Amino acid sequence: MPEDAETEVAHRPWPPAFPQAFVAATRARLDDRGVLVIAGTDGGTRDLLAAEVAGLVDRPSLHRHVSRPGDAHRALFVLEQLWRGELPRGADLDTAETRIREQLAGHAGPPCIVLADAELSDAESLDVLVRLAAAGDLRLVATVGATSSAVPDRLRAAGDLVEIAPLDAADVAARLESRFGVLPDPAVVAFVLDRAGGSYELVRHVVDTSVDAGLIDVHDGILMPVDASVDATTDRASTDPSLVDLLDVTSLVGLLDVGECRDVFDPCALEPAVRRGILAVDDDAVGFVFAVEATSVRRTMTQERQRALHDRYAAALVRSTARPGVAPKVADWWTASGRLLPVDLAARATREANLQARFRRALVHSDPAANEEGAVVAQVERVYAQVQLGRRRDVGEMFDGIDPAALDEDGLYVYLHAVHLVDDDDERERLVRRAVMVDDPTTRRRREAVRVLAELTHQTFSGSGDRVATRLRALTFSGQLSPGNRALTFMALSAALRGSARPTQAVEAAEFARETLRAEEGTLHAFHLDPAGEVLISARVSALDLDGAQQAVDAYAAGPFGTGGGRLALSMQAFVSRQRGAVHDALADAHRFLNDLGPHDPHELRGWVEAMAADCLVHLDRPDEAVAALESAARHPSRMPETDLARRTTMAATRDALAEPEEALEILDEVIDEAAARGLLNARIEAAAAGVLVGGPPQLHRLLDAVDDLVDPTGTPAAWQRFARGVQAYDIPAIVELAIELEAGHARLMASGIAQFVLDMARRATDLDDATRAHLATLADLSVPRRG
Repeated sequence: MPEDAETEVAHRPWPPAFPQAFVAATRARLDDRGVLVIAGTDGGTRDLLAAEVAGLVDRPSLHRHVSRPGDAHRALFVLEQLWRGELPRGADLDTAETRIREQLAGHAGPPCIVLADAELSDAESLDVLVRLAAAGDLRLVATVGATSSAVPDRLRAAGDLVEIAPLDAADVAARLESRFGVLPDPAVVAFVLDRAGGSYELVRHVVDTSVDAGLIDVHDGILMPVDASVDATTDRASTDPSLVDLLDVTSLVGLLDVGECRDVFDPCALEPAVRRGILAVDDDAVGFVFAVEATSVRRTMTQERQRALHDRYAAALVRSTARPGVAPKVADWWTASGRLLPVDLAARATREANLQARFRRALVHSDPAANEEGAVVAQVERVYAQVQLGRRRDVGEMFDGIDPAALDEDGLYVYLHAVHLVDDDDERERLVRRAVMVDDPTTRRRREAVRVLAELTHQTFSGSGDRVATRLRALTFSGQLSPGNRALTFMALSAALRGSARPTQAVEAAEFARETLRAEEGTLHAFHLDPAGEVLISARVSALDLDGAQQAVDAYAAGPFGTGGGRLALSMQAFVSRQRGAVHDALADAHRFLNDLGPHDPHELRGWVEAMAADCLVHLDRPDEAVAALESAARHPSRMPETDLARRTTMAATRDALAEPEEALEILDEVIDEAAARGLLNARIEAAAAGVLVGGPPQLHRLLDAVDDLVDPTGTPAAWQRFARGVQAYDIPAIVELAIELEAGHARLMASGIAQFVLDMARRATDLDDATRAHLATLADLSVPRRG
């Protein structure tokens, strides 16, 4: 792509889907009626409006549910998904309404519920939601298909209807011109309309992906097609039925085995789909070029159509439906077709849904009502999903349904790790004994090793130090652990080493854990993979490998199948972006994480993320919002010591930026003392360094005490040791050199703080030349976005 075209794409945002005046007017209609129904084209546009009106980002959240074919036959299913654990089994409508009203009473105001594809929802849930909306307990935004005939009668009677027309050629051309700053060629407009069907969400995705792929480019001031495949094609629905079958089934499964695809479908169907850029063949798999297009096809397919395709093709797609990563989609297809899931499919779908961070779907697939045997399947995976959703009461109930003697060693670790959530000491001890005490001595030794691992993992995140690291090293080489649990041991070791200010060793341990898990690819579990990604990200940040940390975040968020995953992806991205000095991006991801968190905070990260958001807001000169975020962060401590120490250290830095240095130093003194008492040297160093940035040389003794005994330090501990010794020697050139090195390594948050410290320290004109002073002033200002 020409350089000027790339610049235009990078710097021109897409125009908003809807004018703010229209959004405000639509929100007023919701306020007036309590129920709003949005009918529009498939592909996301109606969901964008719903998200804007409701104040939710367009992501799965505890206040948003997407209905699927087959849900209409499951009474109160929508309510169970939105308020899992609140409804007793077999509840009638009155009981459901009462229980949800009691739960809503704790909210500051009526929450806004978004129900996507409401025409597929069960009538009982709609009745209860409408009743609650009429009483003012909540507000309901429902989206339905493009025609008003799709609106369920209950919603039609209760709500205000907003209909969204699809984009036409003139609309698409205007948006392309706004995006690129040039006129689009008619062939590009026709291609986009054909592929996106008038949905603005699809338009944006198709265009951006086509630009990235080099299919569309700017030539001579016109947005032009580069490849002959970008042309106006006939509407998908008017093509050969064999091609339509192939596209529909591919959207339902996700990926098809290429050999099976050629055997099962018309041999002439695949090539036109590939030639037109709809499908792509990658190694042995066939899939959609644009994942969002597959989603659109799947969401618009009727239950009858899915059932017919299941009858015609499902039995023949043995290799395709067994591919890693497709089980959740396949299970949804089975369910939409009115079939109970085979137990092995239900178990795979549960495990893979967890790997994709789709925890509510994991609970659906593992539910007894979903499978042929009417039994809870993948019980450990179900416990994991419950924990991620913050439903500790449900986890407690699960202990009665699990026989720990029947668990393999990987499952036993999750069981024992969950036991730590039990508050009663006697009950916790009983559950541990029940899990470990077996007759066979060899088995008992191995299960005892798993118990020690669970205990050390808990200790790692409550207080680290060399003692814990030493015990973890011994455990890794004990020969008593499964490969998955050995990987977990290296993860815990990585966390302990990072806490002990040994970031390079922490990275090595985390990478060994990751490689161990990759060798077990066929049996990956989220309870292994999620913490592996998280400790690697944290270790690379501490090692000042910010590019590597971003790569680790990208891999973590993509998940093992490239379809999404990572239970804490947004908070991890906010963390890394802030360390890189990208405070605009960090703030956006922090807000998205907090929005998705809902009333639960299973990992007790809310306060830390709020503190990061407050710090970003200060850098962006939004002090009033920063103060509000700080006040909220102060109300949300974490029982995880490292997390809480990071929360308070970040709060202190923000207090200083708000011209409250005394309050900042008071916070930091407490953090330094607690970190030292717990053996968390890394947290102690970070807090002591923050103290010097806030209070200057009078605070230096605390940082020197923390870093002077470090031997061959690396990463952030080494940087802070250099900083401390430079300040002690009043060696301004050495401190400037450190700031510039950190900037070159993209550690701009650290570089910014040190740059500002030097500017405050170097008061004499002779301390710095004009060019260096100007460079440091630019480096200290994080409000200006920078590339890299």
